[in-house]
Amino acid sequence: MFFRNVVGKGRISLAEYVPYRVIREEDYIAEECNEWHDYEEETDTYWAPEGFYEWRYEGEVNYYLSEKVLYWHPLPACPEKDPEN
Repeated sequence: MFFRNVVGKGRISLAEYVPYRVIREEDYIAEECNEWHDYEEETDTYWAPEGFYEWRYEGEVNYYLSEKVLYWHPLPACPEKDPEN
């Protein structure tokens, strides 16, 4: 995906889109980024907010992107059959 960071520079990154109230915050978001959580009082659950998350190679950390994602393309579906067999 492509977005412009806070200083206006274009960035290309790996990202994942998280739908509304699907992934719990504690299982997904880096601790320093938990100010964006979505709290559900009925179940006392903190959800990762809906939106794009930048994925980093170091240690399974996901950062919520508050910047507007300008372009993205989903990965193609996996082939049904292994091409080498």
